Formats: sequence, C-alpha cells, structure tokens
Amino acid sequence: MKKRKGSLLLQIAVIVLLMGILTSVIPSSVGSIVKTITDDTIKAQAKLLDFALHKWYISHSKYPKALTSLRNLGYISSQLNIDDFSYSTKDNQKQYRLTVVLKSGSTYISSGSTY
Repeated sequence: MKKRKGSLLLQIAVIVLLMGILTSVIPSSVGSIVKTITDDTIKAQAKLLDFALHKWYISHSKYPKALTSLRNLGYISSQLNIDDFSYSTKDNQKQYRLTVVLKSGSTYISSGSTY
C-alpha cells in the first residue's frame, strides 16, 4: 500500500509542476500572438489606405490634404479607424507618407508611401 501512495503523490506532484510550467508559458505566448495579429491587421488597414490614396491621386492628380477627405468622399469606409495613423504630404501634395505605431512598439511606414 505504501508504494502505491508514494507513487500517487509523485504523479500528483509531477502534474502540478507541469500545470505550473504551462500556466507561466501560455499567457506570454498568447500575448505575443495577439500582438502579431493586431500588427498584421494594422498593416492591412495601411494597405487599404494606400489603395484609397492612390485612387484619389488618379482622380485629382494630387494626394488629399488629410485622411478624413478619403472618408468624407467615400474612398474608405467610415468603419476604418484612421485616428492612429499619421499622414503628411509634400511637393504640392504629389508625395505622401503614412505611418502608424504598431502594438509591438515599432513604427510602420506604409508600403505605398512615396517619401
């Protein structure tokens, strides 16, 4: 009987140890996965804005003064959050730069930015 009780206690101790390890590893993994997904979503939004900006440029031969112009004239959905993006133009609105700070902390410059 003693041999079984000792074995059972050892098994329970191993299970508790494994649970402790998993509970310390899983939250950090999930957190980094969520950051990556969020960053990818923000980058996809930047691509949508790039597309809308280029579409605007084709119609107006210059980029808009502000991103809100894209929304006001229906180039982007009102549901697209543009508040976190920084946008500027130069050379009489012939070039633009679109940036955003990602959840990971780095600054992303959109692939369509022209300066």
